[in-house]
Amino acid sequence: MTVQLEARNTNMADLARILKEQQAAKLDIVGPITGLRSRGGTFSVAGTSVFDDAGAEFTPTAIADGHLADKLGIPVKYLRRMRAERPDLYDENVNGWIHGLVSGAAEQEDGSIAPTYFAEPDKRTVMARCFQGDPGERGVLRAVLSDRYMIIENFDVLTAALAGIYETGTEVEVLGCDLTETRMRVNLAAPEIFRNSPQLLANYRSPFGGEGVYHHEGNSSGFYAPGQLPQALQDRYGVDSNGVCAGLVLTNGETGGSAFSLGPRFLLLACANGVMIEADAFERIHLAGKLEHGIVDWSTDTQQKALALVTAQARDAVKAFLDPEYVEKALSKIEAKASKRIENPAQVIEIVSKQLSFTDEQREGVLAHFIAGGQVTAGGVMQAVTSFAQTVSNPDVAYDLELAAMKALDIAVAA
Repeated sequence: MTVQLEARNTNMADLARILKEQQAAKLDIVGPITGLRSRGGTFSVAGTSVFDDAGAEFTPTAIADGHLADKLGIPVKYLRRMRAERPDLYDENVNGWIHGLVSGAAEQEDGSIAPTYFAEPDKRTVMARCFQGDPGERGVLRAVLSDRYMIIENFDVLTAALAGIYETGTEVEVLGCDLTETRMRVNLAAPEIFRNSPQLLANYRSPFGGEGVYHHEGNSSGFYAPGQLPQALQDRYGVDSNGVCAGLVLTNGETGGSAFSLGPRFLLLACANGVMIEADAFERIHLAGKLEHGIVDWSTDTQQKALALVTAQARDAVKAFLDPEYVEKALSKIEAKASKRIENPAQVIEIVSKQLSFTDEQREGVLAHFIAGGQVTAGGVMQAVTSFAQTVSNPDVAYDLELAAMKALDIAVAA
């Protein structure tokens, strides 16, 4: 089974299909970390009832390598270099820290012979999250997590959260879905919760207008491209393309890199820029009681309780973040900062880029979008970050850029 790991700006139907395929291939194992052994950079996972003595083979993702580097105290850059250039050293380092170093053998009281160690094996218990491969093919080692990690699956979260939202009777529009090994993200808008914002959008022009210099490289499904979304919502709901509508952003992670979260997200209809208010989001960390060894098979009762909480939080998020009073207060705070005029845009964007650790390519992209947007204000810097984020093909990078937009606004105001 070839499992799709990523999707960018896809629609809900395609996201659901991918998640179902992933669900069918999942295998989660709790056991001693010594059940992992690397050979040529590929891991066997032994010690469970579904594997023979040799174990099954799994190729680790970059995330799994990061987890191993953290647990074993190996610098992650060095571990990845060894994987790429010297898999023999990769094996030696990983296996050495996991399995220790045998110095000899000693007879036990029962007459058996057991190894003695110069360096003791690692005694920790972990959860290995895997995708099974087709017969005769390698699987994927997705993550090496704590044995207290609580699994909250993307498909279950998506279903429960949408159920909670729809229970409120609020009409929402799915704007686009991203999926990586780090996180799932679903952007939702409530076009009926709408507010004009001439101050926030004063003198702003969409970088995606007309023939468009910019395009969405990662649009794999033919879903909304940046220039299409405002017109589509305007046609369906009659909203003014110069305004802002309220919305939500749902995220979840299955490999330890992202918690389940529901937070407010404003959609600027002039260009489909999304502004997330991270500080107000609901979040649930994946932490459970200590798990038993073996293949993880969550009880129905445990799953139902976890998902009932997700559904309840989704209802709460709608009440909190799609409330016109909340929208008014939050937008007013943004507008008050966004109107500050920028006298030296290149210098301000340089400061923003350094403080937010943007790459040179990202800094240049944000500056280009700032110029194209024509809004010489702190709000224009925020807009440039969010519009540039739409053109980025890597879903995780796009998410991080959009999340940084409010910080960029604050830095531009203070610069």
